[in-house]
Amino acid sequence: MKKKYWAIAIFIAVLIFTFINTYIHSFNENNNEYNFVITKTETTPTSTLIFYDKEKEISFWNFIISENSGVKKGDLIYKPKHSTFLYIKRKDKNGTYKIFLKENYTGIFTFSRKD
Repeated sequence: MKKKYWAIAIFIAVLIFTFINTYIHSFNENNNEYNFVITKTETTPTSTLIFYDKEKEISFWNFIISENSGVKKGDLIYKPKHSTFLYIKRKDKNGTYKIFLKENYTGIFTFSRKD
């Protein structure tokens, strides 16, 4: 009987840890502004992309950008603080960045947003 209670307690602790961890990452991502040119991309086992701003690795918790989205090195990622959208821009023939892709917020936590 004691083993059953320990298993339940461990399950609940893992659940709470996962919930808190997701909240913290979502809150931090929501409060950050992103504005950088992609210098490198990597694909995760789930086919989502990890981006690099020079040597800094940036992966998103609340925006899903898959390897099939067409995003590549040289594109610009822009997300205003508290935004529900993440924009990926690509240079046109004139050298001006134009919106190539607009990703919606997919997180489970909602924060105050200014769009």
